[in-house]
Amino acid sequence: MTTALRLSSQLSLGLTLACYALGSCLPHVDRYLPAIVAVIVGLSVIPVVSDVYCSRRDTTAQKARG
Repeated sequence: MTTALRLSSQLSLGLTLACYALGSCLPHVDRYLPAIVAVIVGLSVIPVVSDVYCSRRDTTAQKARG
């Protein structure tokens, strides 16, 4: 078994167990699913927005210096 295949199988098993645990903890998880997805997407966008902000700030500072 290659390392990539082993890692992939471990990640898929971990994701399956995490989803099972979430379903066990929250009854009617289907009601909360859109909010959970929105939080995940929102957290995923933060690094991109931060990087764009920093690059624009750096570009503006370089233009001000000359």
